[in-house]
Amino acid sequence: MTNRTAKPENMSWVVPYLIVADAGAASKFYHDNFGFEILSTAKDDDGKVMHAELKYKDIVIMCGNSDFSNTATKTPAQSGVASSLVLYIYHENVDALHTALNSKGIRVDTPPEDQFWGDRMLSLTDQDGHQWSFATHIAEHEHREQKPG
Repeated sequence: MTNRTAKPENMSWVVPYLIVADAGAASKFYHDNFGFEILSTAKDDDGKVMHAELKYKDIVIMCGNSDFSNTATKTPAQSGVASSLVLYIYHENVDALHTALNSKGIRVDTPPEDQFWGDRMLSLTDQDGHQWSFATHIAEHEHREQKPG
C-alpha cells in the first residue's frame, strides 16, 4: 500500500465524463463560452485531441471522443436522443452569461428565469446534445411540501 491519496489533488471526488464528437472542439467551446479552464488534453497519433480535462471553480469534468477506444458510446446528438443528465452549474451572473451567449449566436433553450427554489437559471443544449443549466442563487429556498398523490 502506498501513501498516495485516493484521487489526484486537482480532481473532484465526482468527475462527470462527457462523450463528445470532438474533444478539442468541445473543450474550446466550454472554455470560451462557459469559463472552464483546460487542465490537460490527450492527443491521438495524428495529433487530434481525444480527451480533455477541464475545471470550473471547484469542479472538474472530462470529455472524450465518441470514437475513442472503439466504444459504441455516442453523444446524445449522434444517437438522436435527449440527454438524461443535466449539468447544473452555479454562475455569478446568469443574465450576463445569457447576453454573452446571445452575442456569440449560441442558442439558449430557456432564458434566465427565477425558480421557486431560489435560483435564477438558464438552460441550453450544447453541440453534442448535453444539457446544461447555469444558475445564480438569488433567494432562499421556498420549501414546498409534496403531498402523496
